[in-house]
Amino acid sequence: MKLDLTLWQMGIVKYDNILKINEFKCLNVLPSKGYRNIKSLDKSLQPYSLTRCLTPNVKDYHVDKVNITANSITVRLPEPILNDGCERYNLATTIYNISVNYLTCLDNDLNKSEEFNVQTYERHYEFQNLTPFTEYTLKLALSNFYFDKLSIGLQFGADVKLATAGKLNAPEDVRVRVLTPTLAAVYWKPLKK
Repeated sequence: MKLDLTLWQMGIVKYDNILKINEFKCLNVLPSKGYRNIKSLDKSLQPYSLTRCLTPNVKDYHVDKVNITANSITVRLPEPILNDGCERYNLATTIYNISVNYLTCLDNDLNKSEEFNVQTYERHYEFQNLTPFTEYTLKLALSNFYFDKLSIGLQFGADVKLATAGKLNAPEDVRVRVLTPTLAAVYWKPLKK
């Protein structure tokens, strides 16, 4: 009875298994014994952010080079920027979407464009098992859980071109043919790759 009196003093009236709270602002069905399932849905207790505050600002994000070797590229990814007026809200975990494009050499001296995409939650990412002496074009877009829910498309930033390093192998089967006292022809086998 004391619990019912306290609820009545707070403006909550019990009708069988239904509570009337603050003039029909919230109805909550309770089990017949006890008040363990009371939920507060008052806006002042549960403020929700504006829709534009759920996602990072769509701007021209790009990767920063950290380290380049013959077979890997390590990049640093930017911190997301909040939209104007959303400074008091925290964003959901940021998903970094990286699009990587590069050219591959085919046997008939033609180049073919290859592309792959990577998603990560980390602020540093290392691309491994890359080809030496190859230029890779990286584009970055930030998203989070709400991009799919709000049907927002990814907007990639400007291209960042990074080339892997490497060391050339010494030529094999080198042959020299003397043509004149000041002129010679040099022949060697092409590199395997």
